[in-house]
Amino acid sequence: MKKTLLSALLVGGMVVAQASYATVFDFDYYINNTDDQPAHGIGEYGASSLTFVEDGITLTATGLSPAGNQYNAYLDADYNSGPGGLGVCKQLGDIASTPNVTETNQCVPSNDDNVTDTEILRLTFGSSTLVSSVSFLNGEHETDFQSWLFPEGPSTNTQVNVKVDGGSVYTYDLAALVVMNLTGTTFDFYLADPTGDYAYAPANQFYITKIAVPAPGALGLLAIGLLGVYGANRVKKPVEVA
Repeated sequence: MKKTLLSALLVGGMVVAQASYATVFDFDYYINNTDDQPAHGIGEYGASSLTFVEDGITLTATGLSPAGNQYNAYLDADYNSGPGGLGVCKQLGDIASTPNVTETNQCVPSNDDNVTDTEILRLTFGSSTLVSSVSFLNGEHETDFQSWLFPEGPSTNTQVNVKVDGGSVYTYDLAALVVMNLTGTTFDFYLADPTGDYAYAPANQFYITKIAVPAPGALGLLAIGLLGVYGANRVKKPVEVA
């Protein structure tokens, strides 16, 4: 009984450790603050690649066409009372300054800053990494991926494909939070099934606003916990001497 209780406590501790010790790449935060990513500045902007570092983990974002042509990764500012997010822009240019928007490296046209049916958002980590969860926004910076701009549009939930390291493809319903638990170095995010005339409806476009991965120390705690469970199961009763 004691052995079973010990094993249960260790397993519970591992679950808590994995959930509690997460490293989060928060793209809305990067847009609105400079303390963590000082090279990025305040406001939205794009570049051929954007690199972020959290807890020693490096993440680089790039944009591509389905044919592999180079686009730009783009940090889009808050809109419609919704948070900002990371998307893709085909062409950058200079525009007049407005609140929370810098003057250079802006998306032209301005509505081409999310991920649509002809774009791929590629996220590359510095080494193999477990992506625990991803938070998405639709084209209006909201979390509704079922209501469409046109009443006669499809009623099914929009889906996203995630290709890991150029190989396996995983499909998920887009939502405010999607649990993935995928391990790899390179992750390509693109729409699973763009729908003809409705490809540019808000629900059929997306931004990524947050990505959660285990903090480096959390994996060590998980390994220690597994060894503890193994050790607990190996405990034998003491031999009584007559």
